Amino acid sequence: MSSTLRQRALKALLYLFACVYLWHPGPSIALMGSIGFETGYDSNPGLVSSGEKGSGFSTLSLEVIQGMTPADHILVTFGIDAHGKRYFRGDDDTHLGTHLELRYINEEGTFQPAIYLAGSRIRSDVIPEDDRNVGTVGISIQLFPTLDLGIECGGSIDWLDFRRPSSPLGSRTVPGTPGGIEDLGAMMGGLGMASTMKSIAAKSPKAPMEPIGQHHHMNGPATMPLHQQGMRPDMPFGDVILKKSKPRDDRFENLYLSIQKDLFSNLTLTLSASRERLFSSLKYESFTRFGFGASLGVSFPYSIDLVTAAYWKRARYRKTAFGNRTDYFRDLSVSLIKSFKKFGVSSTFEHMENDSSLEFEDFYNNQISITLRYYF
Repeated sequence: MSSTLRQRALKALLYLFACVYLWHPGPSIALMGSIGFETGYDSNPGLVSSGEKGSGFSTLSLEVIQGMTPADHILVTFGIDAHGKRYFRGDDDTHLGTHLELRYINEEGTFQPAIYLAGSRIRSDVIPEDDRNVGTVGISIQLFPTLDLGIECGGSIDWLDFRRPSSPLGSRTVPGTPGGIEDLGAMMGGLGMASTMKSIAAKSPKAPMEPIGQHHHMNGPATMPLHQQGMRPDMPFGDVILKKSKPRDDRFENLYLSIQKDLFSNLTLTLSASRERLFSSLKYESFTRFGFGASLGVSFPYSIDLVTAAYWKRARYRKTAFGNRTDYFRDLSVSLIKSFKKFGVSSTFEHMENDSSLEFEDFYNNQISITLRYYF
């Protein structure tokens, strides 16, 4: 996507929001947001196969969402989110994003189609080649056949404009958090905590019932510079691989299906499946990826929740002179959450592992963190 086209798309997004905001009569506007602080330890920040040292980190995040009901059965939400992560060894990762959604809700609230636009600016000291701007357009459909069953399907297209020169075969696909937002719910095809819509519903009498979860805002795969992967000129193709090329210009497509079922009053099971395709200007990076996931949430007295989630993905890369590449990615996480009236405290452990037919693309990663969040 050219620079001129990106500027026009951003102006159109802001103009659309301004029109809706000014047209809206005002009584049922819901403004909400959160401020979060997270600290923890990451065993492998760069997701490299060897030689990486772990580091502690801290993250400060902000999210603001404006909800409007300009007409019966119509809900418009506009949001801005930002977070900055500081590794104790001196590296920084930053993410700035915005999104606009238009949702229709039928009289019973059982049918909810939506269309959304999003944009992100991602910068990374840990993986410099991952610096990029992202534009997203997507659709989703939520169905509620019964009170304890929800179904969501949808798709999105992301245009990724990388800002730094790239190395052929330098792709380190990071399934799960491609948009720089560390949320397994986003990775699992739209399934996650529906706190945003639930809060809007509490503030706006015209807002719909609680949806299955948040969108699948998939902003494309991250990459890993080869010098961090241990590649040397004396390795096969090393003299070619280490040569830099111009920044990549990629397109990422995603289709997903998710089903959420309340097994008991305090037990919820979520199943999801996804099909993803990356079309990269570096042909070595293009792939087709299938994924399957499951999540189990248990609610206990005193507003305590336990959420476990697992995901598996298989990526088949485009055949090149460097040989075939197939990656198998696994993710397992466990979170304990305590909710108060205005605050939330959570502790999370997550294990990620990538098994690739190219040995230097193998990695594993463990993260443990504690998060404090204030809601307003």
